[in-house]
Formats: sequence, C-alpha cells, structure tokens
Amino acid sequence: MAKKQTKEPVETTETPIEVTEAVVENEKDKDEAKKQTKEPVEKTGKVYKFTSKNRFLTVGACDVQFIDGKAETSNLEVARILAKIDGVTLVEE
Repeated sequence: MAKKQTKEPVETTETPIEVTEAVVENEKDKDEAKKQTKEPVEKTGKVYKFTSKNRFLTVGACDVQFIDGKAETSNLEVARILAKIDGVTLVEE
C-alpha cells in the first residue's frame, strides 16, 4: 500500500508592488528618450553620403545599412560615427 503524503500549506509573504511617482517619471523619461533618438539631432538640409568597401555593411547602432557600398544620412552624429569606421569613407560633393 502506498503511503499518503500530506502537504502542509506554504505561506508566502508577497507584498503588493506600489507604483510611485518616481517610477512614473522614469517611464516618461524613457518615452522621451525614445522619441529623441528617432528624430535627427540637427535638422540641416545637408545629406552626408558614404561609401564602404563592404557592399552590404550594416551598422545597427546607427540604424544605417549600406546597399551596393553606398549609404547616406542627414544626421550629423550618425555621420561622425560612420566616418570613424574602417573601410568607410565620406563622399565629398
């Protein structure tokens, strides 16, 4: 005959999570940061054109993809980053 196993109830001491104003402000800051990263930092009419030795180079941090070795951006900060990459050159117009 099998013995009956009895389980005693286990008490949990979970406390409810309270939403504080600091948490709400932090979420607002995150939303603003996302909006700012999607918008160009400087809105100039200038377009920076680049060529790459790698025909299909992808720079995920800048959201730039070279197609047939060519890419362009109007964001000055992205252009500065791309100019520092080996094998990538800025095309002067």
